[in-house]
Amino acid sequence: GGSSSGTITDEDELTGILKKLSLEKYQPIFEEQEVDMEAFLTLTDGDLKELGIKTDGSRQQILAAISELNAGKGRERQILQETIHNFHSSFESSASNTRAPGNNPCT
Repeated sequence: GGSSSGTITDEDELTGILKKLSLEKYQPIFEEQEVDMEAFLTLTDGDLKELGIKTDGSRQQILAAISELNAGKGRERQILQETIHNFHSSFESSASNTRAPGNNPCT
């Protein structure tokens, strides 16, 4: 080996998560089932059982990691939505300040 490109792929990220949980023994299962990071984040308890992860503790750890990762993603999304919302409200207030032509009645 020794030809690491230096870029982190989804697979590496998933491996890293499993290593952090000391559950890297399950990595071949995810590889075999072609579970990438995106798919990993959608896994349920039932999915993990089907994949062959029989131990309750292991499944709990994985599910906790998944929800943590999803919460992190949710936070980013929330910040983005707030930014968009703030932009819209500031745009609307500046739009309402400019008077639309044609409001003066003709005499």
